[in-house]
Amino acid sequence: MGLHRIEFIGNLGGDPEMRFTQTGKPVTTFNVAVNDYAQKDGGQTKETAWYKVTTWDRRAESCNTALVKGSRVLVEGRPRYRTWEDQSGQKHQSVEVTASNVVFLDRKQAEGETSGSELAPDELPFE
Repeated sequence: MGLHRIEFIGNLGGDPEMRFTQTGKPVTTFNVAVNDYAQKDGGQTKETAWYKVTTWDRRAESCNTALVKGSRVLVEGRPRYRTWEDQSGQKHQSVEVTASNVVFLDRKQAEGETSGSELAPDELPFE
């Protein structure tokens, strides 16, 4: 048995979108931008990676209620890598993450929210 997990901190690129399955199960999706800085040619460059995050059930409802464009989150989950070719023949890649945990890092959301995380906002090791 293997372990395939991803963890990252970033900001929402837009408001979350919640919908319901045919059986009434809530599912919320949102995109998270993660900036990475690297030294290149004597200067610093910024690269942004985008992740499409999917949450389910109570976590989906919490994310839909508490998060907005720009919210800072820590996401843990199972990644799925997808590649496709558009109509012009250009290849694209994306990483889609089914979240097992979403921690709201903005104080405003973290104070009144339980996202399924076991850490209280003041216990987070990075802020």
